[in-house]
Amino acid sequence: MDKRLYFLISTLVLLLGSCAQVGTITGGPKDETPPKTVENGVTPPNGSLQFQSKTIELKFNEYIKLNNPTETISLVPADAKIVATTKKKTVTLNIEGDLKPATTYAIYLNGTIQDITEGNDSLMQYVFSTGDFIDTLKYATFVTDAFTYQPLKDVLVGLYGVSDSIYKAKPAYFSKSGADGKVEMSYIKPGQYQMLAFEDKNKDLTLQKTERVGFQNELIQIDSSVVDSIPLRVFKQKGGIKTRAAFQGPALVNVGSNRSLENASFLVNGIPTTVNHVFRKDSISLLVDHQNKSSLELIVKTKEAIDTFNIKTFETERNKKAGFETNLKNGVISAGEKLILKFTDYIDSYDTNLIFLESKDSLKLIYSFTKIDSNKIEVSIEPNEFKLLYLNLLKNSINFKNNNEFNSSKTEIKQFSESEFGTIILSTKGIPENAFVEILQKNVVLQTWFPNDIKDNQIVAKLLPETYTFRIVLDENKNQQWDDGSLEEKIQPEEILFFTKGVKVRANWEIEVALIPEK
Repeated sequence: MDKRLYFLISTLVLLLGSCAQVGTITGGPKDETPPKTVENGVTPPNGSLQFQSKTIELKFNEYIKLNNPTETISLVPADAKIVATTKKKTVTLNIEGDLKPATTYAIYLNGTIQDITEGNDSLMQYVFSTGDFIDTLKYATFVTDAFTYQPLKDVLVGLYGVSDSIYKAKPAYFSKSGADGKVEMSYIKPGQYQMLAFEDKNKDLTLQKTERVGFQNELIQIDSSVVDSIPLRVFKQKGGIKTRAAFQGPALVNVGSNRSLENASFLVNGIPTTVNHVFRKDSISLLVDHQNKSSLELIVKTKEAIDTFNIKTFETERNKKAGFETNLKNGVISAGEKLILKFTDYIDSYDTNLIFLESKDSLKLIYSFTKIDSNKIEVSIEPNEFKLLYLNLLKNSINFKNNNEFNSSKTEIKQFSESEFGTIILSTKGIPENAFVEILQKNVVLQTWFPNDIKDNQIVAKLLPETYTFRIVLDENKNQQWDDGSLEEKIQPEEILFFTKGVKVRANWEIEVALIPEK
């Protein structure tokens, strides 16, 4: 099993007038050619040294128009502002502000210039130096999501001076990631730099506290062109503690936070309330008795804070009919296993005369129905030879505290014998002591083993014949959950090792699997 492999970055050379995009046309051959500069049509010439001009003139071979120049034109380094105007077949770039001496600049026109008929455009660049030579160094890297390791598009990656404040300064050099997460910066002056990646949602070239971010802990030294194989993993900045709560009819309150709610306590209108469902450690639901009131007071207590919420319980939500979820996985139950129904309201009573367990041929089967909690019912199914069962809850078969109306429901149950499941015997030798292991099926976590629970030959039983994957989270702070990073504290997101090839489980088979991370 291999952890996710990082891909290498290939060098990309951007040439003036390349990368056309195709527009549409009717009534004749399609014009797919973007505007091009005519011979000797760039003044001062591209690649000029000792540059002192305040304007750059580009003459094209056809009539053109500008496409959102304030967002599609970039000057790197961003020491001045470029204002574009057009007249017939000519574009004039006006430089507003002072350029630094002995510095190489690149102007990027990313789809700025379009022909007026088809909208064909291109990525163009114009390079010049205010000194005696043009810097030629390049730096390439790539950007991924910190948790999924999937490439991220349109993330700005910037190089900053050693003493720059990254929350105030604009990057000396920058570029945006493509769909494959790849980024390349060109014409860089040799030296040391801070490196930062962020979303730049407001396009001001300045990091905001609300923008996702990735960084390198150490300064990077650029003395030659570099292709960096270590990704910038982008994560959400924590900021202050934020907790939100909202009512979901007929009787649930959903609570989410950017901190763990695992050890939190909850008071609804002064009454201690237990957790109904855990979506994740930072996201839960509560079952509440709202007594048809238009608002509820919720107090959430964690070790970091106490939050108080006034939650509106809108009438349309309060009047919603109850639903339920089951403990079935892919609709399957093993012989002798209990079926659990968990409802979204308090159960007052139920009428078994309106509840039927049937075979595919509508043969009535024997079962028992037991209330095991305020909103849970346990269904025990007597042994039978049928593979496919249906649990029919007829209209108003169950009465609830907040809304007595219940729609009819039919739940399909696939009944498997022990021989129809498979087993994985998991060898965990070599896994770091601080790591926990997760088994997934179609990206859904089925089970988690924490360090104290992990055995050398961990038996994972009653698995459906499917393909399963594994991942290992290096739990540096030992809080039994994956944590993102902190830019202020220079803490990187916790690493995840992916074993994405997958293990195919077959019915009535045992498969030995070894999770051995790469060194």
